[in-house]
Amino acid sequence: MSTTLLRLSESISKNARKRGSVMAKIKGDRVEERVYKSLWHVLIAGVGVYELRNHKTRLSKFLACGLIAFHADAAIADALDVPPLSRRILDVVRPHHDEPTCKKRK
Repeated sequence: MSTTLLRLSESISKNARKRGSVMAKIKGDRVEERVYKSLWHVLIAGVGVYELRNHKTRLSKFLACGLIAFHADAAIADALDVPPLSRRILDVVRPHHDEPTCKKRK
């Protein structure tokens, strides 16, 4: 039984790595999927607004503002089918190259 679960978890993790690398390159989801993802992010941003209005501490208000900003950006990015700001910042900070940046010295 445990070996079956171990094999299953290994196959899931292998597929997850492949899927994650492929999903970042795929653009042009169906319109229904983009609307669904965008509405989901709007709903979570609404939770952030609720948190901002009802919590008292500065830390909770700061975290709520971050939640709102992140999910509002993600909702807009999903609706327009463009990468979100976090992905663009990551590409600037750590660009993806096919060749290694460090070359071996001879």
